[in-house]
Amino acid sequence: MGAVTELADRLARLETKSCRGEMVFKEFVKRDERQGNRQDEVEQSTRRQKGQTCKHQQQALNGFLLILTCDGEVFFATHSIESYLGFHQSDIVHQSVYELVHSEDREELQRQLMWNSFLPAENASLPLHDALSPQHSHLLERSFTVRFRCLLDNTSGFLRLDIRGRVKILHGQNRKTEEPPLALFALCTPFGPPSLLEVPQKDVMFKSKHKLDLALVSMDQRGKMLLGYSDAELANLGGYDLVHYDDLAYVASAHQELLKTGASGMIAYRFQKKDGGWQWLQTSSRLVYKNSKPDFVISTHRPLMQVSPTEQFDLPSD
Repeated sequence: MGAVTELADRLARLETKSCRGEMVFKEFVKRDERQGNRQDEVEQSTRRQKGQTCKHQQQALNGFLLILTCDGEVFFATHSIESYLGFHQSDIVHQSVYELVHSEDREELQRQLMWNSFLPAENASLPLHDALSPQHSHLLERSFTVRFRCLLDNTSGFLRLDIRGRVKILHGQNRKTEEPPLALFALCTPFGPPSLLEVPQKDVMFKSKHKLDLALVSMDQRGKMLLGYSDAELANLGGYDLVHYDDLAYVASAHQELLKTGASGMIAYRFQKKDGGWQWLQTSSRLVYKNSKPDFVISTHRPLMQVSPTEQFDLPSD
């Protein structure tokens, strides 16, 4: 666990050295450029090199980095979270982590986020300042599993993750409190033998984001290339505009199930491409919540087969 924690710490330092990770880091770089200070430019180059190293390390990990405040907010997640849970990074940052985990695991997760939950009897009255010292930092290490919501269609709705890391000070927060803000800096990896984990083929599957009425908000690049639409064209489409007429009732039924239960299950239907042809898609959809209320829909699609504009799907006559 020491090596994992060390790597998590290194990634965390690189990701959160500025206040809000990547966004604040970019502003920091711009500020240095405006100042035109040669020393700052050298330091800026060093930070970029470290950031590139961090990127390669993240790609090599079988998992993703997650930073959770001890109040239960998702402070940061690496982009690779999408490959494991189906959520885009921007969809979950600053959301409550308790809405993303199984209801039976929320109490345990809350306990893991409390810095003093696992203090031994002889250190029961240890103040936070001392707990953060190198001598006692091992008391803030965490290793546990939790079931996270998963939007990918190769799971039952949740994916159990092995979470390993340490509770640390979350620097860069402008909060005037008696105790510094804390967060769990952790590496999250799928729990179980890799051979038992079905990893989706990234070159085949694609995702889309929708409003609650299924109107398209965005689609990833793989989907746009397959179907032939631009962002501007997708932005003007309703939820049913490109669904084959014969499949409308089927998709509408799945939509009702989605709004009622939070998930649509797997459906197969025809979606019109820009060239007029029809693309069969296998799709599963799930609601994403914000402040305990449905906020938007994430759909995961797997292309099945294409039908040219001239092909007909007539039933054989008796």
